[in-house]
Amino acid sequence: MITKWCMIGAVLIWAGGLEAASRPDAEMRQAAQIYQQGEYERAAVLFEGLVAAGHSSASIYYNLGTCYYQMDELGKAILNYERAALLQPGNPNIKQNLRLARNKVAGEPIAWPVFSTWVLWGSFRGMLSPNVWAVIGLAACWAALGCWLLARRAARPLSWQLISGFMVFAALLSWASAWSGARALSSEFSIAMPKEVEVLVGPDPQSGVLSTVYEGWKLRRLDRIGEWVKVELPDGQEGWLKTDAIENL
Repeated sequence: MITKWCMIGAVLIWAGGLEAASRPDAEMRQAAQIYQQGEYERAAVLFEGLVAAGHSSASIYYNLGTCYYQMDELGKAILNYERAALLQPGNPNIKQNLRLARNKVAGEPIAWPVFSTWVLWGSFRGMLSPNVWAVIGLAACWAALGCWLLARRAARPLSWQLISGFMVFAALLSWASAWSGARALSSEFSIAMPKEVEVLVGPDPQSGVLSTVYEGWKLRRLDRIGEWVKVELPDGQEGWLKTDAIENL
């Protein structure tokens, strides 16, 4: 119980390096102070405003999810924890709070598998924002060019050539991280928002009920026809829901 409230009871403003410098710190501090006063709804509005203004990051989504958890809005809490996990899959705070939120979900859904390789790559990629990775890649590219020019004039060019090759590798790795981070929120998964909603056999109210899902369930989107979306349930069944019953990651 103590561990649970240590994790949930405080908004943790974390992230390091250059990302922190680019984040609207004043708004983050204000939202955190309001949260500490127990005004979770007001804090959530401020964090939502940051997201709407394009300042999305793992820490903002995490803090927003914590606000909704305190408000007992499990669907929105899990949605934002999942978005944070896409950006920083290996972060222990996100994993812990997401697990606590999932434990309160009705119906005990089967968890989707997570591959360790993706978690390791996501943990590395999530150390910095996509913009910062892009800047590092550009700097490494210019450094590689400078080393190559020095190698042409140096008495011992091999060392400069090796450094230039390393800089090229660093640039490619940074750009790959930036591209992967920018695409992280383009997920095929969604979160069910209503307390309880029926999944139908087809995109027609008269098609019959296939199953029932509950607030906070994670579903994979497969297809869409008008206001209907075809989803895959964690147990592998496929059915149809209205689009307003889910929120995309």
